[in-house]
Amino acid sequence: MVCSQSNVEEGIVAANKLRKLIDEFEFDKVSHITISIGVSVYGLGSNLDKVIDLADKNLYLAKERGRNCVVSDESKYKRLFIEEKNQSGDLF
Repeated sequence: MVCSQSNVEEGIVAANKLRKLIDEFEFDKVSHITISIGVSVYGLGSNLDKVIDLADKNLYLAKERGRNCVVSDESKYKRLFIEEKNQSGDLF
């Protein structure tokens, strides 16, 4: 998922919204599933390969920390559960 023109906090909120939607959705064949998401930030001077690699590492850290969570560069690899803010939903 790419959130253009978003800062890291908005990316984390968007990732948590997606995580929560999937957690609450009842799938036909598998019923209930969860996801873990790794968030990384592409900024000035960033290398796209490095950003993708960091997001991948954050994904595996999220899985190691119990799954069904979001981990980002900015969180210093801590487990994040951010309460949804009243937003227009335009992050997706």
